[in-house]
Amino acid sequence: VPSHPASVRARVVFLHGWCQSHDCWLKTATRLRDRYGHDSLLMDFYGHGRSPYPSKYSDLTPKLLVAQVRAAIETLGWQHTPVVFAGISLGASVALLYAELYPENVCRFVFLAPSGRKEDSSFNFAVASTYVTNFAVRCAKILENIGLGKSLEFWPVKRMIAQLNLITSTPNYGTKDELDYLQGKRLTVLLGQFDFIHSAQVHKWKLAGGYGIGRYNEDSHVEVKPYEFHASMCYDPDRWRLDLIPEAWHPKENPYFAYRNEQMYIRETAGKKASKPKSPIMSKL
Repeated sequence: VPSHPASVRARVVFLHGWCQSHDCWLKTATRLRDRYGHDSLLMDFYGHGRSPYPSKYSDLTPKLLVAQVRAAIETLGWQHTPVVFAGISLGASVALLYAELYPENVCRFVFLAPSGRKEDSSFNFAVASTYVTNFAVRCAKILENIGLGKSLEFWPVKRMIAQLNLITSTPNYGTKDELDYLQGKRLTVLLGQFDFIHSAQVHKWKLAGGYGIGRYNEDSHVEVKPYEFHASMCYDPDRWRLDLIPEAWHPKENPYFAYRNEQMYIRETAGKKASKPKSPIMSKL
């Protein structure tokens, strides 16, 4: 969703969740473009939406998705500019893994029902599902080892095994326990109160990027939405109207705000005698 080059204020990379597509973020990206003039990159992970599956089911991993995101960012020439990452569930882990490799290329995070943190309870649904997914992937490998790998080439089976292979490392997907590389980066995290897949670990998310052991990240905003489940948090991100939280996407103080508001005022009051005094920021421009 490109904006006019002269009005670019921030660049945002939107990452969807498991079994979703870029369409889930489209409304939010459009609102950010229209309201603030932000540029947005929406993409489908491999095996999702309009993107193809990799040739081997075992290739569909979080690392492959990180490489896919990096390739898209380099194609747009955004690799030298700090960008904002917005992620849902699996997309949050991909964003964290990307930030671990390229910390200078990330400045802010906006997460909905994010994965990426270890669960404290073994009775969590995501933790329990790993036994099933790992068993299915091991069975597929056994079939390959005994010469029955052709049975996995039937596309419904291949796609199912590929998707299960992708989530074998849920819920943290290989992210570090100590997210020290998030220091100085703004985090906006919305959690569901009754999320039994990626539980509302408020304490852990507040510590993410904190300066020192046990210290909260003062730049973070972690909020729990009452009576919400994982599916209800992820299904329609636009219902949370994240575009109305400007500090999640850009610094509060920005000369562009004053400049755009001044230009809008000039157009609206054209031909009138009264004139509005220039703001201190405008007088310096």
